[in-house]
Amino acid sequence: NSSLANELRSQGVNDVWDGVNAGEEFRWGGDNIWNSNNKDERVKAAQELVKWVNEWRAKNDPTGNEPINVVAHSHGGNVATMATQYGLKINTLITLGTPHETIPIGNSISHYSQSESGTYTSNTPQAAINLFNSLAYPYAPKDGGVNTWVNVYDNNDKVQTGLAVFGTSGYLSSTPNPNGIPSSTKLVNMNLTGISGTSILGVNQHGLLTSSSTSYFYSNFLIGQNNNNNHK
Repeated sequence: NSSLANELRSQGVNDVWDGVNAGEEFRWGGDNIWNSNNKDERVKAAQELVKWVNEWRAKNDPTGNEPINVVAHSHGGNVATMATQYGLKINTLITLGTPHETIPIGNSISHYSQSESGTYTSNTPQAAINLFNSLAYPYAPKDGGVNTWVNVYDNNDKVQTGLAVFGTSGYLSSTPNPNGIPSSTKLVNMNLTGISGTSILGVNQHGLLTSSSTSYFYSNFLIGQNNNNNHK
């Protein structure tokens, strides 16, 4: 969103594209968490994200050589990783407080025991439904879809840990590989517990992962790339 984009700019990250000034901001149904942050909306949002990036490329990078970096908060991280299943190539993905699946159950997953139990609407393309249902880990990056994944988390973030089955930590393990993370993806876990602030309910930590107190740490992954003029 625009506030996160502005926060990254304040940390010295250039060439941040959020589409706001051009009237092309990427938005999806998950903005209304109580009504539309569900499996159906995330599948559609993943496809829309691929379309959004392709439209940007058509206008600004017709050769397709510019690496794409993505910073996503909460379920937006699930949308970003799922988008790689639809062809999005991400150079560096930074997810902030994103809940991750750990246990596959048949053709579904276990960490959204309530929100993932609903059925698709008639507006969801059948091909998207088939792909989602065919994947043991539909929110994991596709092999070759993400070069570097920076997983930012706070152990006191009750929103992230409350939606995931590992309970008390946002740590992702890739050795062995229980989360469906392909070997082609370099995983970096960034524990910011105690840095993003404190809250009795642990809700503040979830939102504060996008604040200046924490963006300083993960923005460095983008600044280094920006020095080589390859950041978006």
